[in-house]
Amino acid sequence: MNQKSVFEEFESVAQQQGTLAAIDFLEHHYRDSRDHYGLFEVLKMKSRHNMGLPLTYGEAPDEIDETKRRELEDQLVECCREVGQLFFADGRIEEGWMYLQPVGDKPFIESLVRKTEITEENLNALIDISLHQGVAPGYGYELLLKHTGTCNGITAFDVQARQFDKATQIEMASLLLNHLYRDLLTNVHRHVAEETKQDVSEKSLGSLLDELDWLGRKGGHHSDATHLASAVRIARLVESPADIKNAIDLANYGSRLPEDFQYGSDPPFESTYKDHLIYFNALEAKTTSGVKVAVDHFSQKAAALEADGMGALGWEVLIDLLVRIDRRDDALDIAIDQLVGDPDSTGISPGVFEIPKTAAQFERLAGVFLEREELLGFAIGKLKAQTLKKS
Repeated sequence: MNQKSVFEEFESVAQQQGTLAAIDFLEHHYRDSRDHYGLFEVLKMKSRHNMGLPLTYGEAPDEIDETKRRELEDQLVECCREVGQLFFADGRIEEGWMYLQPVGDKPFIESLVRKTEITEENLNALIDISLHQGVAPGYGYELLLKHTGTCNGITAFDVQARQFDKATQIEMASLLLNHLYRDLLTNVHRHVAEETKQDVSEKSLGSLLDELDWLGRKGGHHSDATHLASAVRIARLVESPADIKNAIDLANYGSRLPEDFQYGSDPPFESTYKDHLIYFNALEAKTTSGVKVAVDHFSQKAAALEADGMGALGWEVLIDLLVRIDRRDDALDIAIDQLVGDPDSTGISPGVFEIPKTAAQFERLAGVFLEREELLGFAIGKLKAQTLKKS
């Protein structure tokens, strides 16, 4: 059908069958030609016509009540949803995202993103929409690591992770940890096979470190030393036993590197691998002597940091550790002594009302706020305790 016949046929339909038939003609035309921009305009016209409004917006606002206005807005959102989905189906990701933003249906948009076949042309757009725009940050971060490498992954984590909720931060930390672990282990397997003439491809990094005293000290390094230090630092967020085990193995490996390649970290983890090993071992052990070693170690660090005028930093690390190993009474003791009323919280540890889990702990916290004559804190503690007592 040439362009002239389209005009002629449209005019014929409009004259003989009326406005709605003419709009339907336009809709079919733009769908068949996959002109999604034109289709969007037609769908808007159709919505307005069905509501008895002028086909296009005029200079004056539509004279409709609030109920009708909400109905029109809902229909326009559905137009955006349909056209955005069509753009995604055609692989035109950035154009689709432009229409899907007003929809606000994150699960729907995430499903489109995840179903989209990754190509060289759309990779950056998928990473941007998933990670930077927050539609599916874990998926976007996984794409970024896989396709752009560890260095970009570390930078993206440090710049963006804090904008997401704790669960997403943990997911991102796990992805980075395991990405670097796999790369390092592949290089270790190759090096050990060359040195020993044995196939060690089924062995974990931990088992190889146990068996081979020279590993990490002899020959070339198997990972960029700055990447390794950053991954170990970020791995403090991980929670699963498998991830904690891999974090321990990486810290063990790093502790064997020559001193020139053992880069420091921020307090209280100045000795990156030694301090993190103590921390991770406590998370893994939970009930063994490793816990006492870690609590003593980070208690001393916190006291030293306080003496150096670094405020709550060390105490928050210790509180976070105590909560994670389920020593909440101890964590609450420190939080009451060090954090209640302190405006300089670093956000490392849970807030004071996130630490208690029992009615008695909330009652104790309420008592602290009563002594401080702070009604809101007292009320929250009392209400939390009351809720737990009733459950």
